[in-house]
Amino acid sequence: MKSIQSARSGIAIIPVIAFYAVAMTLLAIWAKGLLREHRQVGRWHERTQTSRCAEAGLQRAIARLAKPEADYTGESWRIKARDSGSPHETLVEIRVEPLAEASQFHIVAVADYPAGADRRVRLTRSLDFDLTTLRPLSAGE
Repeated sequence: MKSIQSARSGIAIIPVIAFYAVAMTLLAIWAKGLLREHRQVGRWHERTQTSRCAEAGLQRAIARLAKPEADYTGESWRIKARDSGSPHETLVEIRVEPLAEASQFHIVAVADYPAGADRRVRLTRSLDFDLTTLRPLSAGE
């Protein structure tokens, strides 16, 4: 009689083990999806930060060119993490090249975030700009 009861209790544990196996599998799938989403949000933040810094590089070049004594050809601009509110420093390489008219320039800003890291986002923004009108040149000009 004791051996029959032992066999029944052993059989009863099989559904419990199966339940825990299914629960652990579902938990692993959920955790993997959560980790993937966390990484995607991190990449989105890096792309957004890089884009904003590249745009800021264009605006910085325009401001420097607008000064009367301007002989500005570009610079390497390091944006400290504390200044941008992000966890890492950003490097923006700015190049300014004159166009046919004396008041027109081609501006290129290349932003790297995080600066100097092996895995980083690099984004380039460019703009043809006219200082007399203080407007970007349209494609036809």
